[in-house]
Amino acid sequence: MKKNMVKIIVIAIVAVVSIGGLAFAYSKYSSSQKVTASQNTYISMKTSKQNIKINVQGTGSVVAEQSSDIMGSVQGNISGLNLKVGDKVKAGQTICTISSDQLDSAVSKANSNISKQNIQLTSLQNQLQNTNTQLQNAQNDLNTAKTQLQTATGNDAKTLNDKINTLQNQINTQTNNISSLQNQIATQNINISDAKNDLKTATDERSKATIVAPIDGIVTAINNQNGDSTQSGKAILSLVNTNSYKVKVSVDELDIAKIREGLTADITFGALKDKKFTGKVSTVSLVGTTTNNVTTYDVYVQLDSTDGVALGMTANVSINVDGKDNALVVPSEAITERNGKKYVMVPNETDSSTQNVSNSNQNSQKQKGQTYGKGNLVEIKTGLENENYVEVLDGLTEGQKVLVMLPKSTNQSNQNMRQGGFGGNSGFGGGQNFGGGSQNKSQKGASDNSTKK
Repeated sequence: MKKNMVKIIVIAIVAVVSIGGLAFAYSKYSSSQKVTASQNTYISMKTSKQNIKINVQGTGSVVAEQSSDIMGSVQGNISGLNLKVGDKVKAGQTICTISSDQLDSAVSKANSNISKQNIQLTSLQNQLQNTNTQLQNAQNDLNTAKTQLQTATGNDAKTLNDKINTLQNQINTQTNNISSLQNQIATQNINISDAKNDLKTATDERSKATIVAPIDGIVTAINNQNGDSTQSGKAILSLVNTNSYKVKVSVDELDIAKIREGLTADITFGALKDKKFTGKVSTVSLVGTTTNNVTTYDVYVQLDSTDGVALGMTANVSINVDGKDNALVVPSEAITERNGKKYVMVPNETDSSTQNVSNSNQNSQKQKGQTYGKGNLVEIKTGLENENYVEVLDGLTEGQKVLVMLPKSTNQSNQNMRQGGFGGNSGFGGGQNFGGGSQNKSQKGASDNSTKK
């Protein structure tokens, strides 16, 4: 009985010691974690001035504003087609001709009809001229007979009266004939005008058999050869004006309000890795396209140069929507927002250390900002902002140091690489001199959502 009691006591003691040890170990581990969590690492950087840009980025493809599929507008056989794909042509240049017996026959008949109508008109005009002559002669004879009648007597007078009556009847008939001939001539002139219109129609139709280029461009496709018959709806060849190349870019609805005609753009092509292109926004679509609950708008960018660019090439486009030269900027990581206001942390005047800055003393205050261990929060006013930098309008001066908290996973080598200020040689973000040149926004996806603040 006594042995069992001793065993129970020993087991109880061991259990208590084990539980105590576990509790002590957990307490130490928890304390260590809290200490680690309460420590943040900062680097000190100097503010500097630089050019800041706000861009909307996207991908698109090359399209042509001017293109033409050349059809045969008349039925017939193709001849004189001597072009090949890649050849350049000028507007108005003859592409080929289409031979058509039907069109040639229509022109020939129209010409023959005009000749016939002109002959008939000439005949009527001659008849009118002869009738006018006869009328004039009869009128002269009548006047002579009337004069003679004044002195004639007896049978002579009777003979002159009969002659006068006959001449008057001739004059009346010839007058009627002249009126009829004039009407016929007027009708014949109308017939000739109609014949000329028929000839023009036939000639115009035959002129369509001569195929000319409607635009300047290059031949992109040839679908026929000499001797082929034209087919309705089938293009003989296709032309594209390379000077009208544009890049069609899909812009997200969140960014489309920033885009307007005339904005400049920087363009690169995956197929032309060593070339950079520029352009301007020429057209902004007013109607969006929705796919999978995402609405985008088509934006067309006119290329300043098309050297080496081919239809359908994929392009990366960066549209410059806003920017400012010589702006005072800080890294976006340096900005802290509290209650709708923006702050940066600046080092204490008494301690310029850039490493292992603690934020545990968050309740202490200073006149110009809140004190956080070895740094003070200073309120600032901001302007332009992109993914990397924020323009400071008020609250900081050029060359003033700010503290930027590094991610807790950052190792010592990363700290050493980034330390030294974004205005110095090592630069902010690895090799980028914060204080010089232009800084473009880097964007993942179709557009840059930066805005003016």
